[in-house]
Amino acid sequence: VWKHYSKIRDDINTKFKEAKAENVKTEKQSKNWLTKDEFQNIVKQYQEYLTKHKVLQSKPDKINKQELNKLMEYVLIKFYQEIPSRNDFHSLQIVSKKEYNELPKDTNQNYLVMERSNIHIIINDWKTKKNEKDTRTITISPELQKLVRAYTRKASFRKYMFVSNKEQPLTRNGLTKLLQKMFKVF
Repeated sequence: VWKHYSKIRDDINTKFKEAKAENVKTEKQSKNWLTKDEFQNIVKQYQEYLTKHKVLQSKPDKINKQELNKLMEYVLIKFYQEIPSRNDFHSLQIVSKKEYNELPKDTNQNYLVMERSNIHIIINDWKTKKNEKDTRTITISPELQKLVRAYTRKASFRKYMFVSNKEQPLTRNGLTKLLQKMFKVF
């Protein structure tokens, strides 16, 4: 009996290794992934919503919470469009360069560092981090910087870039749930 189940296990492991070596998605993975065109369509739908409701042109006190959250979701999508990543944008705290320089460097907090002429992301907490002192710095494009500045002006009361409905910073799991919700809506 043991030899029989060992052979079944070994056959399954061999098939798994072959599929992994070929870099082919499983049927379940294929079902859950978006194509590039589907992703672009979702980006377009967010752009249309923001344009229709004039969210980017409105003053901060003239947009409601739903519109502000749609803008936040759009910024998040644009982050992933420009910076392919895991759920590393969770609990992204918004700080100035001066504030960042005064912070302890042994933190696991992720930061969006805003300077007068530049914005970059400091990732101190990511899933595959090997060394406690490792840090990743990501410079974002001028186009995305413009969008981030527009969002942070409208959401100046937020200390974190991406928040829950209760205005709490998103955890890694919370970010996953938000992304799933966003892609189901469209």
